[in-house]
Amino acid sequence: MKDEEVCFEPFSKPCAKCKETIGYNGKEVCKELRFDGKPYHEWCLTCDICNVSIAGKLVKKKDSKIICE
Repeated sequence: MKDEEVCFEPFSKPCAKCKETIGYNGKEVCKELRFDGKPYHEWCLTCDICNVSIAGKLVKKKDSKIICE
């Protein structure tokens, strides 16, 4: 693991979308968002149709896709 990818364990979790660790990477702290019980980076939690961030928005799940309303 490179220095910039080091996160604090055991608090760090893998993002359900990109599989990278959520947490502090030596430069910034990423807020963990949850949808359907799974953790996501705030920039990875996007609509599967339009690819816009859904952080703080109303969403639904249809056919295993995350869709903004």
